[in-house]
Amino acid sequence: DAEAHAVLDIVRAAQRIPGSGVAADSPVGLFGYSQGGEATAAAAEIEADYAPELDVAGLVAGGTPSDLAEVAANLDGDGNQFFSLLAFPLQTPQWQARIAEQDLGAAAPAVPALVYHGANDQVIPAGQTAALRDAWCSQGADVAHTTYPVDHLAGVTAGTSDAIEFLAARFA
Repeated sequence: DAEAHAVLDIVRAAQRIPGSGVAADSPVGLFGYSQGGEATAAAAEIEADYAPELDVAGLVAGGTPSDLAEVAANLDGDGNQFFSLLAFPLQTPQWQARIAEQDLGAAAPAVPALVYHGANDQVIPAGQTAALRDAWCSQGADVAHTTYPVDHLAGVTAGTSDAIEFLAARFA
């Protein structure tokens, strides 16, 4: 929730910087990967209500954790070298409730979206992005979905050219 607001507030701030070349009516493309993908997707879910003055043309979210409880279970699994990313008292009811509040997919973005994921992602299960796509599409969103034969770290760059092409088409 905080990330969603921060993403949209950053756009608003950029539009107000004198000499930035970014006007208040400039079209906006949102693009993030991993936690940045989560922030981008969450921003897209609230954009129409929270920042309706922004001209968001489209969004790209890659390697997106859409269900943090599932991500935590994956990271806590046997043999996962990324377990050190988890340093929370995650099993308490308070944490479980707060984590569930961060799930994505409850509201569809009002703009076209591209979501992508590495098929061999060992940090964020690849099914997370497909589930987000399905949730958004079931609500009538325009969502494209792509997977790449890479792991989590390689996913950072695997989708970049497709993301740039997707956003350029939205601006055109």
